[in-house]
Amino acid sequence: ASIVLLSIMVAMISFLFWNGGIEETGLYWAFTFPVLTFFLSDDEKGLRWNLVLLSALAIIALAKALGFVTTPYEWGVLRQVLFAFVAVVGLLYFYTKFTVINARVLDKRTQELNQLFTNKKEETEEWAHGVQRELKNKLDIFFETAGDLMCLASTDGHFIEINPAFTKTLGYTSSELLK
Repeated sequence: ASIVLLSIMVAMISFLFWNGGIEETGLYWAFTFPVLTFFLSDDEKGLRWNLVLLSALAIIALAKALGFVTTPYEWGVLRQVLFAFVAVVGLLYFYTKFTVINARVLDKRTQELNQLFTNKKEETEEWAHGVQRELKNKLDIFFETAGDLMCLASTDGHFIEINPAFTKTLGYTSSELLK
């Protein structure tokens, strides 16, 4: 569809360039074409399409200069439009090129940052698990060596875990107390 649309645009803009369009504004339509081509296709195809239109307009301008056709525009105006068209195409081409390059750089940097984030997250999780293990070991040592009665109990009043002081003080085995 884009090839058909761009082909119709080349024909239409060439015709407007040659006959002047409404109130001799036809040559200004040429400047819509670069934006359209770079929007509908990539930078290389867009450049090729613009070279096709530029060639058609240059042939019309040259035919005008040689007296083969008549247009409502003077040779100087046609020449200025052609140079301006080349400038617009050049700017848009380099803009699209640098946009693609910048997108690649941005994607690469985003991947680097994601990898850095993943690495730091893994390091932090590993550190946190180490701290958690260390605290659990210290708590276990405290729980096991305390002379006071210490336990963990459920909300319904059953023992989940008891320390050795329970069995020593009460005289029951841990399996009897944890029933």
